[in-house]
Amino acid sequence: MAIATFAPIAELLTAAGVSSRKGDHYLFDMRRYLDLVAADTRWSQLPGNNVYRTDKSLLISSTDVRTSNSAALYLAIASYVSNGGNVVADPGAAERITDRLAPLFLKQGYLDASSQEPFDDFLTIGIGKTPMAMVYEAQFRAHALARDGSLTNDVVLMYPSPTIYAKHTVVPLTSAGDTVGRLLTTDPELQRLAVRHGFRTADAGYGRQYAAERGSGPVPQLVNVIEPPSAEISERMISRIEAQYTKGPG
Repeated sequence: MAIATFAPIAELLTAAGVSSRKGDHYLFDMRRYLDLVAADTRWSQLPGNNVYRTDKSLLISSTDVRTSNSAALYLAIASYVSNGGNVVADPGAAERITDRLAPLFLKQGYLDASSQEPFDDFLTIGIGKTPMAMVYEAQFRAHALARDGSLTNDVVLMYPSPTIYAKHTVVPLTSAGDTVGRLLTTDPELQRLAVRHGFRTADAGYGRQYAAERGSGPVPQLVNVIEPPSAEISERMISRIEAQYTKGPG
């Protein structure tokens, strides 16, 4: 998972101690961010803010956690940080932590069901509506590698610290589907095609080569990577947030 943003926003967050520059990308301190959200921090309250003067809450734009995998992974990252750097495994702890994290989603108002919509808003409407968008890394890199003009010069990528890998799973229903699933992970040409669409594959060498050919940097090697909670714990947390939608963030 990654956060698409703009250079002025990234620099503002760096000055506030939320992010730090690492080559051509930034690391985003989730602990510091969650503290700011818990304090109901507004963009206008960040020190030295002369680039995004608004009283809106400082929030990452995401999808609806009730319907979207990317939002569920965002919740997994936040729950890990809120649980003292441990994967949430206890149902009671899951409920307590979720009550603290629900405003990450509730305060956003209407949320899209798919990660494509907020990313499209980020690309087309820009900083005014979406200063930060939680996205899949591949969404961002696909545009960067295509050099299609959708990413302006001031667009940058931040990686949550910690972050989490989105693992795409194929569930075949027929023998033909099983064959397709195997080809997606073993066929060299399909692997190269996946790289061109921004995905990380086992062939890291080709990924670096293609990125260089397209004038883009290689994917960073991230070390602060976590695992999500079990499916049962994740569902419990999501259901608890769903129950709060009728009450609002308060």
